[in-house]
Amino acid sequence: MRTASIIAAAMLAALPAIAAGQTAAGQGVTAAADARQVSVEVREAGRVVAASSVKLQLGRPAAISMEGPYAMRLRVDAAETGYTVRPNLTANGPSGWTPLRTPSFSVSAGQSGKALVERPSGPPIELAIKID
Repeated sequence: MRTASIIAAAMLAALPAIAAGQTAAGQGVTAAADARQVSVEVREAGRVVAASSVKLQLGRPAAISMEGPYAMRLRVDAAETGYTVRPNLTANGPSGWTPLRTPSFSVSAGQSGKALVERPSGPPIELAIKID
């Protein structure tokens, strides 16, 4: 009977942490639910020059590695009508890695959102991001 009382007391003591979304290891219970599959394409003159697909956590920036001359850090946040994506695209050129002015934009779940990214030289790049 005493063992049952100790177990019940331990369970009651753990309730505030469980209610706050914490596990015994301190990890968020909802972390898996906040993960989204994100696909990224970079196009020059309509041709795909870099692409990647990653699973990332909402609200946390993630580095996305791509083949080709581009790299990106991306943050995806939940919004009323889907998601807000905040990409930071960089290009590797003759003078090294250069950050490009990349706008934030909205994406509906299961749809692709697109933005034009201006470059210091040459035509703009088209950035497409899909969130599943």
